[in-house]
Amino acid sequence: MDNDPELIQLAREYCDTAVELTAQLQEHVLAMETADAPEAHIHAAFRLAHNMKGSGGTAGVPVISQICGPVEDELERLRSGASAVTPGVIGRLLKYVDQLAAAARAGAAGATDLDKYAALTAALAAPPAAAAKPPAAGKNTIIVAETSTLYRRIVADFLRGHNCEVLETDNGVDVLALLGRLRVGAVITGLDLKALSGHALTAAIKTDSVFSAVKVIYLTSLPTAYQDARCKPDGVLGKDARFKSALPKMLFKLGLLPEPGSV
Repeated sequence: MDNDPELIQLAREYCDTAVELTAQLQEHVLAMETADAPEAHIHAAFRLAHNMKGSGGTAGVPVISQICGPVEDELERLRSGASAVTPGVIGRLLKYVDQLAAAARAGAAGATDLDKYAALTAALAAPPAAAAKPPAAGKNTIIVAETSTLYRRIVADFLRGHNCEVLETDNGVDVLALLGRLRVGAVITGLDLKALSGHALTAAIKTDSVFSAVKVIYLTSLPTAYQDARCKPDGVLGKDARFKSALPKMLFKLGLLPEPGSV
């Protein structure tokens, strides 16, 4: 930002507006996952990113323009049909949006060291994978997404004890990003995740032509909560007294682990 007091004030006011615009951008990106026809959300998100890219430099906040560049590029690929709405694309877009929101909030609060946000965004930016789909899912790699540290740790420890590679998170967006980068056999998820609910996460996975084969297991205290969901999980584990005994049986049923008790 410039050292001129009037320009500093202009930049701060712009950042206030950018916070609101970024929230709208995030809403459209999230809606792309579950909308039957995501084109309207893609176009709306593109317009927001394009306008913010142009106005950031004019307002003296070039970092906003720098972050919006890869966002605009990603959305243009979706608009043109060069890429499709997949968990990997959504996860990447949301990572960009996180940096955009952080930069806008910092600028609105008067921070001037905003270049770090552009640097973090540049580190996230990568060309789309040339292959039509990632390698076949690895059954022994399982993502455990749950806000309860207790249940997340119980599941993760059990899986590691059976030679599984386990990735832990409490954030649904992180799950999408991981699916875009790694070979994953299953996702065991709670419903009340940060940033993205278990239902929305399941819909994003099961409606994607590349990742629909990934098994999704709900971990919930409301075993029937999924019945009205548009996309059903492959299995449901209740948070009750039978949880520890039901876990290995469920994993065996889905072909993720050997039969309980077998050597």
